[in-house]
Amino acid sequence: DTTITVTVNPIPIPSFTATSVCQGLPTTFTDGSTIGCGGTITTWSWKFGDGGTSAQTNPTYTYSKAGTYNATLTVTSSTGCDSSITVAVIVYPIPVPAFTANTPCAGNATQFTDGSTISSGSITSWNWKFGDPANGTSVVTNPSYTYASAGNYTVDMVITSNFGCKDSIKENVSVNPNPVPDFKADDTTGCAPLCVNFTDLTTIPSGSITAWSWDFGDGGTSTQQNPSHCYTQVGTFTVKLTVTANHGCMET
Repeated sequence: DTTITVTVNPIPIPSFTATSVCQGLPTTFTDGSTIGCGGTITTWSWKFGDGGTSAQTNPTYTYSKAGTYNATLTVTSSTGCDSSITVAVIVYPIPVPAFTANTPCAGNATQFTDGSTISSGSITSWNWKFGDPANGTSVVTNPSYTYASAGNYTVDMVITSNFGCKDSIKENVSVNPNPVPDFKADDTTGCAPLCVNFTDLTTIPSGSITAWSWDFGDGGTSTQQNPSHCYTQVGTFTVKLTVTANHGCMET
């Protein structure tokens, strides 16, 4: 009789977990492989599904793009036995923030229109900071906001996806100033016919006045900046001047 001892070495059982992250953040891979009695895992070979590799036990890896990747781990024992496992790893897309805003006249609301996009998933929250001394904010998708005065403001919008991925954008918005209409008349009392010379004294903080509309109160009108008008009727007349700035803001 002949007795021979036969040794059957255990095969490692590969296992791992991977964090689901937003694009640009590192994915952490955690090895959970095991091997039966008498065996030891000595090497780990990772293929991350986009060409990247590693030989660490618990590597971290940053994918350049969002998507689903098939990551493969091959573990090898001290006796040369190996086995592999493939697991889908998800990298969530970052939303792309964008918005537009109209340019109103002072005292009117600025309307903000969200134009943000995301390649998959959805945008679930908006956080606006309107950049004024009052520290105005909003959490609606398309807010409107009335600034206390004309000027230029830096608006900050932060958006968050249903996966918790965030991005932000800063844009400048403007509120145009209103003109301050004023005028004088060289003679306001006299006998008919009374010819009066009107002098425009309108001011505006920025921009320029591009149109004048005079109502002399007796049916007469003019679009000159400094008109003259002769009153032929007896009475008291209220003169109105409406001025329009180059950006469309109007006051009377």
